[in-house]
Amino acid sequence: MNLIHFLYSLAIYESKYTKLNKSKIDIICYKGIKNKLGRLAKYALALLLITLFSFCTEAQLYKPKFIRITTNEGLSQNHVSAILKDRYGFMWFATENGLDKYDGYQFISFKHDKNKPETISSNYVFDIIEDENSILWIGTARGLNKFNRTKETFTRYLNGQTNTFVIDIFIDSKKRMWLGTAEGLCLFNAQTGKGKWFQHNDEISNSLSNNFIFKIAEDNYGELWIATDSGFSRFNPETQNFINYRHDPANKKSIAGNRIKAVFKDSRGNIWAGTQGYGISMYNRNDNSFISFSHDPGNPNSIGYNDILSFVEGNDGKLWIGTENGGISVMDGKTNQFTTYKNEVSDHYSLSNNSVYSLYRDNTGNIWAGTWSGGVNFLPRFGDKFNLYRQIPNVTNSLSNNSILTVTGDKKGNLWIGTDGGGLNYFDRKTKQFTHYRNDPKNENSIKSDYVLSVVEIGNNMLALGYHRGGFDLFNLKTGSFSHHMPNEKDSNSIAASSVNVVYQDREGNFWLATWSGGLNLYNSKTKKITRYQHNPNDPKSICSNFVTAVYEDHDRNIWVGTVNGFDLFDSKNNRFIHHKNDPKNKRSISNNYVDAIYEDEKGNLWLGTQDGLNYFDKKTGIFTAYTEKDGLGSNIIKSILPDHKGNLWVGTYKGLSKFNIKAKSFRNYTISDGLQGNEFKAKSCYQAPDGEMFFGGAEGLNSFYPDSVKDNHIIPPVYITNLQIFNKPVHIDSHNSPLHSSINAIKEIVLSYKQSVFTIEFAALNYIIPSKNQYAYKLEGFDEDWNYVGNKRSATYTNLDAGTYFFRVKASNNDGIWNEKGATLKIIITPPIWGTWWFKVVVFVFVAGSALLIYYYRMRSINAQRHELERLVVERTEKLARKTEEAEQANRAKSMFLATMSHEIRTPMNGVIGMASLLSQTTLNSEQKMYADVIRSSGENLLGIINDILDFSKIESGKMELESEPFNLRCCIEEVLETFSVRAAEHNLDLVYIIQHDVPPYIVGDSLRLRQILFNLVGNAIKFTKQGEIFIDVSVPDRLENDHLRLNFNVKDTGIGIKDDKLEKLFKSFSQVDSSTTRKHGGTGLGLAICEKLVALMGGSIHVVSEYGKGSTFSFNILTMPVQEMSRDEDHPDLQVLAGKNILIIDDNNTVLASLQYELEPLNIKSTLSNSPKKALELFSRSSSSIDTVLIDLHIPEMNGIQLAQELQKINSSIPLLLLRTIKDKVSDQDVALFKCVLHKPIKLHLLQKCLIEALLNTRPAAIEKRTSDLLQGNFSKEFPLNILVAEDNPVNQMLIVTILKKLGYLPKVANSGSQALEMAVENPFDVILMDVQMPEMDGCEATRFIRKTASVQPKIIAMTANVAKEEKEECINAGMDDFISKPINLEELINKLQKWASKTENPLAN
Repeated sequence: MNLIHFLYSLAIYESKYTKLNKSKIDIICYKGIKNKLGRLAKYALALLLITLFSFCTEAQLYKPKFIRITTNEGLSQNHVSAILKDRYGFMWFATENGLDKYDGYQFISFKHDKNKPETISSNYVFDIIEDENSILWIGTARGLNKFNRTKETFTRYLNGQTNTFVIDIFIDSKKRMWLGTAEGLCLFNAQTGKGKWFQHNDEISNSLSNNFIFKIAEDNYGELWIATDSGFSRFNPETQNFINYRHDPANKKSIAGNRIKAVFKDSRGNIWAGTQGYGISMYNRNDNSFISFSHDPGNPNSIGYNDILSFVEGNDGKLWIGTENGGISVMDGKTNQFTTYKNEVSDHYSLSNNSVYSLYRDNTGNIWAGTWSGGVNFLPRFGDKFNLYRQIPNVTNSLSNNSILTVTGDKKGNLWIGTDGGGLNYFDRKTKQFTHYRNDPKNENSIKSDYVLSVVEIGNNMLALGYHRGGFDLFNLKTGSFSHHMPNEKDSNSIAASSVNVVYQDREGNFWLATWSGGLNLYNSKTKKITRYQHNPNDPKSICSNFVTAVYEDHDRNIWVGTVNGFDLFDSKNNRFIHHKNDPKNKRSISNNYVDAIYEDEKGNLWLGTQDGLNYFDKKTGIFTAYTEKDGLGSNIIKSILPDHKGNLWVGTYKGLSKFNIKAKSFRNYTISDGLQGNEFKAKSCYQAPDGEMFFGGAEGLNSFYPDSVKDNHIIPPVYITNLQIFNKPVHIDSHNSPLHSSINAIKEIVLSYKQSVFTIEFAALNYIIPSKNQYAYKLEGFDEDWNYVGNKRSATYTNLDAGTYFFRVKASNNDGIWNEKGATLKIIITPPIWGTWWFKVVVFVFVAGSALLIYYYRMRSINAQRHELERLVVERTEKLARKTEEAEQANRAKSMFLATMSHEIRTPMNGVIGMASLLSQTTLNSEQKMYADVIRSSGENLLGIINDILDFSKIESGKMELESEPFNLRCCIEEVLETFSVRAAEHNLDLVYIIQHDVPPYIVGDSLRLRQILFNLVGNAIKFTKQGEIFIDVSVPDRLENDHLRLNFNVKDTGIGIKDDKLEKLFKSFSQVDSSTTRKHGGTGLGLAICEKLVALMGGSIHVVSEYGKGSTFSFNILTMPVQEMSRDEDHPDLQVLAGKNILIIDDNNTVLASLQYELEPLNIKSTLSNSPKKALELFSRSSSSIDTVLIDLHIPEMNGIQLAQELQKINSSIPLLLLRTIKDKVSDQDVALFKCVLHKPIKLHLLQKCLIEALLNTRPAAIEKRTSDLLQGNFSKEFPLNILVAEDNPVNQMLIVTILKKLGYLPKVANSGSQALEMAVENPFDVILMDVQMPEMDGCEATRFIRKTASVQPKIIAMTANVAKEEKEECINAGMDDFISKPINLEELINKLQKWASKTENPLAN
């Protein structure tokens, strides 16, 4: 009874590791006792059960993962009867439709062609073998074939009329080749191509048992074992005697069956025979007997099927047996137990077909299986690096759901697994048993939710569970009871949210609940009370987010909290949170605010998993260091972190698993191809067991592994060049114009013609384990400077290489990054065209040299003969050319004279029209008369503008436009242009504003007249097309060039009607406008912008426009210039130091005006307070009038005008000086003017503004109103600037105009009607100033001037009056002795300025 009790206990113990339950053990033992089994039988039964259970348990641990290679991947046919890996590393497959060569990527098929005797003799291939000379021999349904690797051709043997079936080829230990055929055994002589036959003879007992041979093997004694269709033959090659073995029903030790289809010798020297229908038999040489193993339907550990087709020995010494319709059975020689692997429809990695005709183990330990209709099945030696647990349909002992949300372990090292919809799983790591806990709505004592986010063991037999929308549970494992905790709005002691991401127990036994939207909750295990820590936007010391993702207690008992919006340290003493957040400006801050994982290393520093990389946090310095994809990390999204005992970190990401070597700062990334459940791993779904095994959960299952057991493929792959293409077409051996005369695998050198200019080289690393992860690098020495690392791309293309010698080198790595640095090399010679060869060059040189000498000889003869003729022709043609040149110059002079005459003849009457109209407008007129006068003047000015445009355009087109290069004041140039348009701008209520950037030099070298002309055109156009708003000029320096040169950029921006996009291209075309209505409405020739474009080009720049229809346009141009040192201005420089530190209140409704004034006053250290509203200005003034030094007010502002605003300001503080800003058209009474210290006109001139500010702030005298042209035509002008003036003008109208203007200025001028008369009067009566017309009868103005300079005792200032503004005429006037000039029609302001200028420079004027 003691023995029975022992067996029963032993069986019960073993049942823990099997699926058998206690009741089954009872039955087994009870039957043993009832049948009165002896003690030995009972003991044997127990041992059998133990063995059975142990084997079942072990079998669950390993399941081979086959990779299928079929016709879908390029295999010729899916019945594979033989497999071979040659010495170079290529795989060869024998099929029913040809012989296939495989490099891991693509197949090359060799098939029979009846018209080509060099092809294989039959497509039905039985066997392949490689001899010691690396020659392949192929057995087919039509004899034996030898493969020529160099030419990729076949030589046929035994291919006579009988068409011998060569089913098996075997080379024995003495290098003899034996053929197993359908006609017997053949000893084949490879040198003679003939064979010696051994066949069955019924009359000879020791002959071959049957002529149909399936397989041949050799034992350790040099004897051959031959599997035939009827018996198993042992053959001694020396005695040439056969011993035949057949099944004897009376002898259990005889061979199991007579039809032997497979024979194999294992590493221990055992000979195995595979029968059809009776399993396998192993030969026992000691007693000349067999031990047989057959399929037992009642024993799952027996061989899978009795029809045997193939054998191979595994890397571990186990025997792999391929069966027909029974899959593969693996025999453990120690236990004689079999494990069978079959096709599973639902598993793509199971065996593709259950009939396995060939098994092969290559030199690297990979196993290949050839099936009947499932192609090749490949089982790599270095297979998946990770174990995988998944839900298996209809199998309870598996995961309940593949989406793993959390993993933890208990004290026993077993796992608790939370799933996404499958509830809670308990996994016993020893028995591999799963237990499921699911929510039962009808049972309150079940888990609250099937969506388990967190599990933690919080005490003996007690778990805490966090759920998605299920609160948290306390699970008593002893009683099986659940205590549910859900949010309760009425109970502040309840959890704050129903989703608990993390349950974390601290060292005091309390546990922290990280909730989704409810902040951080602390559950006191003693008081059972909950303390809530939630985000308060008004409290910076509160937790940074209510969405908490991670909690961790470090060795110093600090609580660290990860959220979606930052990383917090909980200061328990002060009950506050210290925040760490990403600062884009600080690279040492945390890289991202979303923290999913926290881990503390041995040094006490933290590692964080964020949405933007792995972060290392130095707690002492507070510095974060981020490691991202740029550093080699597989994905920046980190979900989990575990350390191994070597100091590496294993990181779960959204792109697989990454191992981080902390010392080397390097990553090793693993993906699905390495056996991972998927690329996506879940947050906090990781656990490391006490024995070091790691578990990581993701969306597709649970992976486990021991870090030390993750082995890389260390085998260096051979690298070969596999294909050559020219112009994207494959090149075949010895085809038309082919550079290949041997197989591309075998050659070391190719020669290409220069015509074959585009070629592609393909290559492959012969690593069959995940070949898609093989990496490549190549370079063409002589062309590439460095290696091209191209990932898994397997080709390189080169085009149009120069003739020469190159070396193409390629290297590669296997799937785990082990590189073959030697790689493969191909020498490439590109031949030059015939004209590029050395001998051709020599021939051409000799020919050219000889020809040159011959030509030189004859040439010299002809030159001497032709020289005299040429001299004659040269003289003749020179005379003709001189005549034509003279004619062209005369025509050009005539054209110039015509232009000058036209200019003078048109400008002279226009001088009278415009001048008289201007004088008329100065008289007392009613409104209608005033309108008529203005129309006459404006029409004349428009006509004059058209004439100027036409003349300028003609000069530019003829190339006669020359630019001056003189220094000038840029600000004055711009202010004068804006001043010209002040009246028109005022009429349209437009503001003219400009800003010159501070880095723009005040004085530049260039043609100020032409710059004015460009700005005049652009500002004039802007005013034409702008109804309201402003015209704004901005000047800046975009580039400073060498030799002190710089580029000035001008922007002229308006707020007008804009230009449509389709009209922009017409803008700069001559005589072109946007549309015809423009001409009708606004006038113009269409030449203005064309002239601007050409002038800008002459200044070394360009012009363009940007416009938005309905909103305005910006014309931009730039010119090349250089700065000069500041020159003194005509105006007095005010003492600007008094303005420093002053505060000016500026009031204007136009923000651009405000900005420009503020910008211009900045260099003077003036503080500008701006206001665009009278009400705001009054409020500001009333609050801080004591700090305001003066106020500048625009007359036209909304709500109240500038006068009214000034009156209100005076009421508040009358001591502060006020300044008024108005347009030239505005009329202000003397009473109103008295309110202001100074009145300025728009557009503002900076020097006048500065002067006005100084006078107002110094409180000297009220500054005079800026003078304008209409104000200067006063009779007292002659008193201020006394001059004795002579007017020399032949035209009566112009005489009357000039005399009238001078009289209105208070002068009494004398008049000369010609140049000669002017000379006489100048000699007789000295004058201060002579206004000299240039073109006059009898004697012109220049000639008269020359005589005056020679004869007059008192030299006057002579000012030329000319209608021709050409540069040539100006130079002629200066050379004649004139001091200045005025263009016609005469501009009042210009004339007055000239008089004022020369009056100030005339000593002791005669008028006194």
